[in-house]
Amino acid sequence: MDKYYTGSSIDHRSVPRLTFLSEVEMKGDSCIQTTMAFMSIVSLCFSLYFLLSTFRLLHSIPSRSDIRYLQYGKPNHTFASDDVPLYFPSQAGLASMYIEESVHYSFDGAGYDEWWIGDAEGNGTIRLGPSNRLFFISFWHQLHCLRMMHAALKANAASLDDLFHAEHCLNLLRQWVLCHADTSLEPGDFIKRNFKYDLGNQLHVCHDWDTLYVEASRNWHEWVHVWQLKNFNATTESSL
Repeated sequence: MDKYYTGSSIDHRSVPRLTFLSEVEMKGDSCIQTTMAFMSIVSLCFSLYFLLSTFRLLHSIPSRSDIRYLQYGKPNHTFASDDVPLYFPSQAGLASMYIEESVHYSFDGAGYDEWWIGDAEGNGTIRLGPSNRLFFISFWHQLHCLRMMHAALKANAASLDDLFHAEHCLNLLRQWVLCHADTSLEPGDFIKRNFKYDLGNQLHVCHDWDTLYVEASRNWHEWVHVWQLKNFNATTESSL
């Protein structure tokens, strides 16, 4: 078997100190060097991937101004065309609610009327912007659709318009449920429960709807005041 030696030159006075390597040893060293080089490349790739992922994560976290824009829109909307906020500027926080069955809100008698009472003044319509542009809060649109569905189920015969309205409401309610996607866990099978004795009593985290009622009613009263003042001024000017 051929022999290879290492060293830049040979000193004949120190021949016993020369180191000779076999082909197997040379190949082994070469494999080790190749493996280490490959591991270095892999390590570098993982490091670059980690840095890139961290960079993307940091840039994907919305700032406080971004969050405020998503909640209320930009601070200086013109309220012309589509230049409007996405949400009603409410200060309502979170609230807890136990979802349970109820003897109220039935199809007959006082239970039927309960579906139509206790609403905010203005029925969820609000006015925003310098020209008091009209908007409808989705929360009240959802309640409206539930009431329409309740009325359609109670009616002995529904007109074609009622059926179209019910179809519209069913589709919107389906999308609203998907939008909120409540992941709260409910124990047991609600179909097998006796609703008269087993009310469910499942805790959910919700938006504070009481505050929203107050704010929407306040907005309505402010608009009524502006409307009355505008009509008063118009009447006064016409009488001069």
